[in-house]
Amino acid sequence: MNAFWRDPEIRGLAVNTRRRYARSLRVWLNFLTAVGVWWDRASRSDLAAFKEWRLSTEDNPKHVAPNSFCLDQTAIRRFYGWAAMQHGIENPVRVRVIGETFFGSRGWRWRARRPESGGRV
Repeated sequence: MNAFWRDPEIRGLAVNTRRRYARSLRVWLNFLTAVGVWWDRASRSDLAAFKEWRLSTEDNPKHVAPNSFCLDQTAIRRFYGWAAMQHGIENPVRVRVIGETFFGSRGWRWRARRPESGGRV
């Protein structure tokens, strides 16, 4: 986990973004601990259970708005994207490319991504 925060891409993020990622990842990792799942073995079904818990279950006294969960999901996706590159760990947040464009003479590429299920986990 510490190596993630030292990664140049993460260190280059705005301070408030890093704080938000830290909060989201703390809640995610605490959830995984509570349900007995190691972070490196989390699956899509664990993420779906996390979403339900975050948004609506009675077990969670502090529900969040759907937009807040989207921020959680972004932090989780970013963390597991890093973990996949560094350690070959599967990312429980699936995304699909919904558009691709190339810009200018340098061939800059833009990809719009969203969760595979169209916004749902």
